[in-house]
Amino acid sequence: MPDDAGVLSRMAIRMIFSMRPDKQAEADKLLDRAQDLAPRGLYLAWKAFLRVIWLVEQPGGRDVQAMREEIEALCEAAFELEPMNSMVLAAVSYAQFLVTGNLVRGFELARRGVQLNPANPFGWLCLSTARLYMGQPETAHRDMMRARRIGLNSPFRHWWEMAGGLSSTAIGDLDR
Repeated sequence: MPDDAGVLSRMAIRMIFSMRPDKQAEADKLLDRAQDLAPRGLYLAWKAFLRVIWLVEQPGGRDVQAMREEIEALCEAAFELEPMNSMVLAAVSYAQFLVTGNLVRGFELARRGVQLNPANPFGWLCLSTARLYMGQPETAHRDMMRARRIGLNSPFRHWWEMAGGLSSTAIGDLDR
């Protein structure tokens, strides 16, 4: 296993987006190792994002309340360490509206994240999702199409394509 926190985190991120529970569990361990080597809010934010996936997509056999509390603690710690990191802001925003239901804070964090780094497709995806939850489907779709364009050549293209399909469905126009 590499002893470079950045390499470990990139390996973990690929595993998170694999959509495979075994790979996601391995990603969690890699993020722990990265955090041990070089503590960063970014690694905690990815752990929080991974737990949101587990809570939303794989809730079976998990203590939902304990998971919510862990997500909130990870988000708070990540935000404390790196409040100006667009990826941290995006991941924390995602947890805010999906886990805590705090749409206003989730929206504001996502908006700040894309202001800090307008080239972050994950930030635009989070802003789009916040807008969907806030009843702004047209604007959400525009944001999602921007995320899709930015992330077009990313190894996680399937994530942007899926979200683009959802936003197209939300506006009732499957041709966009």
